[in-house]
Amino acid sequence: MYDGSINYALSMRQHNTIRANEEALLTDIQFAIGRNVIERNGTKKYSDEFLDALGDNGVIVVTPERKADKWIFRLPDEEGNYDNY
Repeated sequence: MYDGSINYALSMRQHNTIRANEEALLTDIQFAIGRNVIERNGTKKYSDEFLDALGDNGVIVVTPERKADKWIFRLPDEEGNYDNY
């Protein structure tokens, strides 16, 4: 009787967590002055659409292979260069 409601609540919880991760990363990208690499815990989740949009806009995304690895987001500098790694 409650299965549908429970599944919906759990899926919305996961969706909201992903959106919060994405918003936090966007804020860090916005205020990343003087550094071109942002790292995140490998257990963070991001939607495929979000990761594709980052790539389409010049952000190089290195996906963690294991939970112990980190997400790495390489940002171009103001001129679009990636020399500051």
